[in-house]
Amino acid sequence: MKLINLVEQLVEGELLKGSVNNSRFRDLDITGISTNTATLLAGEMFLATQGVTVDRHDFLADAIAKGARAAIVSKDVPAELNDRIPIIKVPNVNRIVDKLFQRFYGNPQEKLKCLTVTGTDGKTTTATIIWQLLGKDETINIGTNGILFGDQRVASFNTTPDSPEIYPLLDKFQSQGARNLVMEFSSEAQHYNRLQDLKFDTIGLTNITSEHLNTHGSIENYIAAKVEIFKQHLRPKGFAVLNADDANYSKVEAILRTESISIFKYGRANDCNLQIVSYKLGIDGTEIDFRLNLPELSISEQKFSVKSPLLGDFNVENLACALLMLVANKFPLEALLQNIHLLQISGRMSMINQGQDFSVMVDYAHTPNGISRLLDFVALIPQVQRRITVIGQAGERDYTKRSAVGALVANGSDLCVFTEEDPKNEPPEQAIADIVKDLNKEQHSWVEIPDRKKAVEYAINAARPGDLVMILGKGAEDFMKVGNTKVHYSDVEEAMRALKQRLGGENE
Repeated sequence: MKLINLVEQLVEGELLKGSVNNSRFRDLDITGISTNTATLLAGEMFLATQGVTVDRHDFLADAIAKGARAAIVSKDVPAELNDRIPIIKVPNVNRIVDKLFQRFYGNPQEKLKCLTVTGTDGKTTTATIIWQLLGKDETINIGTNGILFGDQRVASFNTTPDSPEIYPLLDKFQSQGARNLVMEFSSEAQHYNRLQDLKFDTIGLTNITSEHLNTHGSIENYIAAKVEIFKQHLRPKGFAVLNADDANYSKVEAILRTESISIFKYGRANDCNLQIVSYKLGIDGTEIDFRLNLPELSISEQKFSVKSPLLGDFNVENLACALLMLVANKFPLEALLQNIHLLQISGRMSMINQGQDFSVMVDYAHTPNGISRLLDFVALIPQVQRRITVIGQAGERDYTKRSAVGALVANGSDLCVFTEEDPKNEPPEQAIADIVKDLNKEQHSWVEIPDRKKAVEYAINAARPGDLVMILGKGAEDFMKVGNTKVHYSDVEEAMRALKQRLGGENE
């Protein structure tokens, strides 16, 4: 793309023309955009963004040395650098990153039906339900499990990636036949302005409970960040889908009404657009009766029943959120219902079976709300003898909730194995100490094993016939965040390994 076409009149009054008006620079070809000199290729434009811990203006000389053809900055730069390539100064580079990537890749998001899910718990499951109901070969899924399309998977460090990760893949997958996009949108992504200009046809909110307070400071700020996602990222005439059963529903609903945002709601109340009339939980699935009523979209009232393979009452809500988001976007209900029996959520109450005489479950639950609801469901299963739980808490975040998680797990388990979970730069022993600080050895039974592999192995070897081992927090993730990098780690793989080792030993 020509430099002038990429930057001219991109943001009225914000992009200063500078050297781009010089005929020497106007017709330069820009072959790509980069915010990272480690991966920058010759011919690309370098964006000197300001990160949480790094200022990329410090790497401008390095970018030029590696062949950057142009750069955009928001600080004064040495004259000798300005003479070597066109350097365009703007008030805030971060504010235009998203628009630059959209323009360079031909606005692929405009060619897709775009849906996003936010909320404390249930984002991954709800987005995955939408992905599977619409078809993996027509829908891109971006979130905790990476960037997925068909049989392709691209790993991502963040639940909600940034512009350099998203737009090249949207362009690629759209050219391969993608018609829809569903993604998870975290409040931290909103807080750090990771995607400023990506717009959605519908935004679904699963719930808001105490989480990410290390970033937001208070529950009020957390709610405000969630609301801002709707205000900033909803397309004109788009829809908000809210959980009327959530404790913070009324606060969110009241704010969105003042923004004249169209709201549809799901839940157990009679006035919900998708009412959860009743459901019957089972170990092999859930039978659910729904009532749909969307007169605003000329969809008359109708009742229908489904048999979902997903377990737990929380997955009744997740399915309701997904269905209402899809029906609001005119996806045919009958076609969606035909695919419900195919739903399979990797990492959500995934049972690991190697022929052992006890049960092993891997689940992503890591917040107090998610853990509580999972333990409540497990308590209803009469055949479970003892409950053994392996869990940790992520490093460098949400210190205040750790003891609450410890109490929940200890009260809902017969044996707890406290361990690491994405320690980053915090010693796992510190997170474990915070988890157990309010526990009493006379009332609770637990062990502390910082190495997660050894913790999983310990729990499986401690199991007796009829017990249930729950390995919580990581779900289907295949990595551990250690320091500033990701290392390969999988709860599923470690459970399989420990089971094979135990069963092999028993057979000898």
